[in-house]
Amino acid sequence: MPSEPSNDTEQWLTSAEAARFLSVQPDTLQKWRRHGRGPDYTTALGLRSPRYRRRDLDAFMQDGMVSNTTQAASYHRNQR
Repeated sequence: MPSEPSNDTEQWLTSAEAARFLSVQPDTLQKWRRHGRGPDYTTALGLRSPRYRRRDLDAFMQDGMVSNTTQAASYHRNQR
């Protein structure tokens, strides 16, 4: 019986993989976690390091979408 094709958005990524996907440093993800920002993650099942679902990284990027520089400035001010 053939296996179902994997859905990339359900793939779980390590911090290093998630950072690479978002084009940030792993330390940036750690900083976001400490401050309650950034994409959703899990440490369930006794994982020693957080895991990020690809679809949550996509959603995080989508939430930051802006259409002009005024919106971008406002978005970044609110992220502090």
